Amino acid sequence: MKILAPILIIAFILSLFLHKYLDLGKYPFVKKISIGLICTLLIGALAIVFTNISFGKENVGWHVKYMDYDRMHMYSTGKSQKIALIDSGVSDFQISNKYDNSIALVGSEQDNNGHGTMMFSILKGYDEEIIGISPDAEVISIKVMDSEEKINPVTMVKAIEEAIKLKSTVINISIGSHKFNQEISDVIDVALNQGITVVASSGDYSNGDMMFPANKPGVISVGSLSANGSVSDFTNAPNDTTINAPGDEIKIILPNKKVESNSGTSQSTVIISGYVSLLKDYAAQEKIKLPNEKIIELLSKINNKKTNYAKAFSSLHN
Repeated sequence: MKILAPILIIAFILSLFLHKYLDLGKYPFVKKISIGLICTLLIGALAIVFTNISFGKENVGWHVKYMDYDRMHMYSTGKSQKIALIDSGVSDFQISNKYDNSIALVGSEQDNNGHGTMMFSILKGYDEEIIGISPDAEVISIKVMDSEEKINPVTMVKAIEEAIKLKSTVINISIGSHKFNQEISDVIDVALNQGITVVASSGDYSNGDMMFPANKPGVISVGSLSANGSVSDFTNAPNDTTINAPGDEIKIILPNKKVESNSGTSQSTVIISGYVSLLKDYAAQEKIKLPNEKIIELLSKINNKKTNYAKAFSSLHN
């Protein structure tokens, strides 16, 4: 459509030139046809341009259309769900405007890194510039890293324990390690046994080794897709993930309130955490049992293109 508009505009200008150059106005019948054609070209060009103008409002991102947020939000907006966002904290404007659950296990509650702020905006949105995937879910920010991106395993264990204690229904871990940790693994098992869904990123290192805890059985592992539908080249172990979801050039907000796009399996992971919260909320509304095994099965079907994000809701009744 973007290519068609300039073509119609060029055709319109060329038609005007030919109409005048060939003096078609002296032939009444031809004049009617040529003027009709010129008007049609003008109206067509204006219609295409008009429908593609944002009038200062930025595009909300390709992933919104790809996953069909509008249709999904007809089923659920995540209202009954609690998503534990284990990350770098969130920004003041998010805390004051959106929710009141913020825990800092390191430093202050303020996000000094920016990563948690970005993830929160993908979940909840920001004004009209960013559409959140689960806008009505309660997000519990649990800060485990500060400006430096080093995370103590003991801190991660405490974070997951806090998420369990606060009755989270989904735990988002958009961070990972190259090393397995038994204590973290054990506390994740506690969460899984309580029906909490744990979602983790596969890693952004373009290799075949999935990071921990994404590689742990029972955890939903997430890689990234680009807008053309192919797996993003930075995704670790893309053939082994539960699902590869939109993660390339995703709209986010920074602590300074600047809206931009960036990429990573962190982005795709938090999108899937939000999506899972929609599924769980819809299942709760419809009084349908939805264990983690069923969620993983559904995501695998989406990944293999046997269904799509919106159709998966109706399949819960089967």
